[in-house]
Amino acid sequence: ALDPDNAAAWRNKGDTYSRLGDRDQALVHLRKTVELDPSMASVAMERGMYRALWEDEAFKQILEGANKAASK
Repeated sequence: ALDPDNAAAWRNKGDTYSRLGDRDQALVHLRKTVELDPSMASVAMERGMYRALWEDEAFKQILEGANKAASK
């Protein structure tokens, strides 16, 4: 089972959904990831995760919010 407080686990599962083409589940998991740890958004980008969603507006909004939260 997924540890509800483990941001890396949420990030990895979301990336898997992204690779499988399940946009909605990928975004759900990314939102939870950055809710737990906003710095994970940059980690995901650095590692090339969620590549299928990089041009998606919802994806960009989640990252923008995470970057703002991480910089506080």
